[in-house]
Amino acid sequence: MSLIEVGPGQVELVVRGPGALATSVRLFDWSRADEYETVFAVEAVADGVRARLENVTVTVWDDMSEFFDGLARDFRGWEGERVWINNHLVVTATFGSGGHVYLDWTLRSGFFVRFLEETTQWDNVGVYGIKRKNALPDAPLDYSRYLRLRRQGSNFGGFAYVYAEYSTINLRLNYSQQQRDELGINSARILTTGHREYRVSVDLTDETSLADALQLAEHAYNAT
Repeated sequence: MSLIEVGPGQVELVVRGPGALATSVRLFDWSRADEYETVFAVEAVADGVRARLENVTVTVWDDMSEFFDGLARDFRGWEGERVWINNHLVVTATFGSGGHVYLDWTLRSGFFVRFLEETTQWDNVGVYGIKRKNALPDAPLDYSRYLRLRRQGSNFGGFAYVYAEYSTINLRLNYSQQQRDELGINSARILTTGHREYRVSVDLTDETSLADALQLAEHAYNAT
């Protein structure tokens, strides 16, 4: 990990693996929107493929610095994965042999953000985390794995579960393949496992899949 000064008051943070052709992640074009928000660009290069996000916004409540400080404090290691999630960026840290820390960087498209922006404007929609398994009664909800969109006041559960890391939407629709086809939606998958009420899933990859996910989410919303 290197901090490079590229101009007066301008720095870039570069994380690079070993070797001349190693995967690298570059955080650059830093600016402060206000005392609470920092905006920067991210570029990732791996196997000859280059991906870039122009605007990633991190607030003081996102605890990005605390995440990395925690990795440094726990230099003796930890079990499993530690994950930091932002609307556009996911960082996963695992502790390996020899005291090495492995970082996995996932850049997410804006389709995920647009899906949330649209659905959270519908009447009485709330965004919730989940209760961790074996969590204490007063423990806060977990927002790191997925978000639950629920029509407040409804006797049903969430009408959509949003998996931020993968930009996947799982909907409260018990549709068959035929019902999906009758709607003219090709991007949705019909699940055969899991909860029987949540059998429709969409991966947000382009404008078509976003439109399909919003159409199906509206069906699920109206049904709850």
